[in-house]
Amino acid sequence: PVIVDSDADLDEAIVDTIYSAFGYQGQKCSACSRLIVLEENYDRVVKRLVEAAASLRVGNPEEPGITVGPVIDETAYRRMLATIETGKKEATLAFQGKTPPEGFFVPPTIFTDVKPQMVLSCEEIFGPVLSVLKVRDLDEAIRVANDTDYALTAGFFSRSPANIERVKAELVAGNVYINRSCTGAVVGRHPFGGFKMSGGGTK
Repeated sequence: PVIVDSDADLDEAIVDTIYSAFGYQGQKCSACSRLIVLEENYDRVVKRLVEAAASLRVGNPEEPGITVGPVIDETAYRRMLATIETGKKEATLAFQGKTPPEGFFVPPTIFTDVKPQMVLSCEEIFGPVLSVLKVRDLDEAIRVANDTDYALTAGFFSRSPANIERVKAELVAGNVYINRSCTGAVVGRHPFGGFKMSGGGTK
């Protein structure tokens, strides 16, 4: 999960969320899969998120300008497409990118009107699928973020020192990233850990 506070710097939050959700085709263990947005900011965040996602190019990663390549194999490809079809029945398809006609390319996909109990919000997808959830306030945002079986990484965008300290104390995840992307820890160099089904605690 990544939470966007009502006073977050959206220039920063949108760029970093796009990278966290769709970089490496969303196949990093720490990729952002749920964007939890306070209702005060929700419409602006969704508009800018969709506009930013539209700039992503999908294709052969050896070609310049390509930001999203193929997923790892056919099994993953079919599973992700099936999840997207489920998502279309559960929530609102806000954006779906274009893909080349051949190869295991899954389109970058954004769903809105996602509820915490939906498959999109509860299951590990491990692909370029982002679910956007609207919450009333930071209390609800933290509750929704913590309400899954997985807790490897999490993120928070805010300008409020008090809210940042609160999230650092209450958000359950092995790594909590503040005002930056939630991927990119360097193996063997940065501490890393996870809670619940994602590991045995922080390191």
